[in-house]
Amino acid sequence: MNATVKERPRADHGTVSNLMPSVTLDAQALRKAVEAVAPAMDLRSANPLLAHIAFVVEAEGGVTVRATNEDSSLDVTCDVRSAEGAVPFAAAISGRTLTKLLASVGPSPITMSLTTNGVVLQCGDLSGRIPVLPIADFPAVIHSVCDRPFEMPAGDLVQLLETVQHAISTEETRYYLNGVHIHRRDGKLVAAATDGHRMAIASLATPVDGTHPDLDAGVILHRKAVKHLLRLLAVLPDTVAVVVRLSSDQPANGRRIGGRPRMAFSWSHGDMQVRVDCGLIDGTFPDYIKVIPQTFTRQCVVYRSFLRRAAHTLLSVLGEVRDRPDGKPWLKLLFVLDKTCLRLSGSSEEHGDLTTRVTVASQDAVETGFNARYVVECMDAFECDAVAVKFNDAREPFVLEAAEDGRVTQGRERVSLLQVLMPARV
Repeated sequence: MNATVKERPRADHGTVSNLMPSVTLDAQALRKAVEAVAPAMDLRSANPLLAHIAFVVEAEGGVTVRATNEDSSLDVTCDVRSAEGAVPFAAAISGRTLTKLLASVGPSPITMSLTTNGVVLQCGDLSGRIPVLPIADFPAVIHSVCDRPFEMPAGDLVQLLETVQHAISTEETRYYLNGVHIHRRDGKLVAAATDGHRMAIASLATPVDGTHPDLDAGVILHRKAVKHLLRLLAVLPDTVAVVVRLSSDQPANGRRIGGRPRMAFSWSHGDMQVRVDCGLIDGTFPDYIKVIPQTFTRQCVVYRSFLRRAAHTLLSVLGEVRDRPDGKPWLKLLFVLDKTCLRLSGSSEEHGDLTTRVTVASQDAVETGFNARYVVECMDAFECDAVAVKFNDAREPFVLEAAEDGRVTQGRERVSLLQVLMPARV
């Protein structure tokens, strides 16, 4: 008896020929690149392309993935020169789909080919087709030309931004406070942030040489860009060189994203090249120097960890209430300094009253109040054992900086930090 066996039809994902634009690369390397740029997507935008990632196979032998929210963009280029048969092409692929797909595959090579029906992929036992949008409609990113870039170690840039980011304002009405003010003062790179109640100023010990008029005038880097930078820089060794470009002039061809001055950060590490291109806040940062008292009549020195633990204990037990005029939650702490003893007190209708004490070095006395969370975040930003608190009276700004004999954490000596806390009405 003869039996006829019919071949099972295969799904048609588009015809792939040897001449079809395609590339083969390591799936895990692509996953790292996509995860790096994905946070820059704007998933709430009415423009669907802002929820997509531009996937570009370069003729020079690399794959660039790019995401943008039309204000900032992230580019990561993976080196695939060792891959066979790479043919240049570009497509806009759903960021959500691509992220989930790459998170599910193993460390196998992945082949991606562009067809008329989308991108056809093959990775181990997994194969299929992903729909794409026209790459020509993807927001163009035109990098401004800067003829005066400068370099700095990744560790310095991280510390510079990390130590001031807690003071960035989230109040949209004062948009010019929604970022970090980066500028050069006395030849040194300085980062400053304030929300009107507190301020943090970090200075890099190594001077920035050369002519940088825009840096001397100062720029404001948006808090979202700061967040992207810190996330990407966190995985780098401190010694990796970061190239900083700042340009206020229009590019020779095309437009720039957002139509505003831009700041770009780029670096290479391993087989990946990263570029973060940021639109700057178009506004004037306040002259913060005027807020800082130049002379002080009183001060105390306190161990950073002791004060941080005391404030955090009261904050975690008593909680915060929304009785501020701006509606934001907070816990007001009463600070009573009596020479060598600092008492911190707080109260809550629900959780009662608590008081704790911290030993300090001082010959002065004062009674004032502070936001508990501000005190905790202020202490977290310092990289030293002891903090000097300088002041004149209970109503004027309090200035905090590393004590002269307070040991700084090894490897963190290159950035100095000064913070200002405005007292709360008791």
